[in-house]
Amino acid sequence: MELKLFDGDYAVCSLNNVMDSPICVDTKNFYYITKFKDELSLICLDEGIPKEAKIDKDWKLIKVLEPITLYLVGIISRINKVLEDAKINIFEVSTSDSDYILIKNKDIEYACSVLRYNGYQII
Repeated sequence: MELKLFDGDYAVCSLNNVMDSPICVDTKNFYYITKFKDELSLICLDEGIPKEAKIDKDWKLIKVLEPITLYLVGIISRINKVLEDAKINIFEVSTSDSDYILIKNKDIEYACSVLRYNGYQII
């Protein structure tokens, strides 16, 4: 299975829930917005962080390139297990078509080597 490692550093941001949406988002690059009741979260490149956000920086982004449907079972689970066994924490987000994994910068080289060893191709 192929995985794509993106350039750039990403941040996980927590925003004030009264904000309708973060208008600073760079739509040419990956971003992910989640809103529910009293929570508004944003994942974006470090350059796109809203000033008022609480942030957790230094994440790298990996995309699962396997065609994903809502009915496939276990793709992220298998990747997560490989990384869990290596004691590497991940933050995973999904869309209807793709799965994404965020891994801390300090762990990315080790994570890539573990994934390659387990048969994953990283481009």
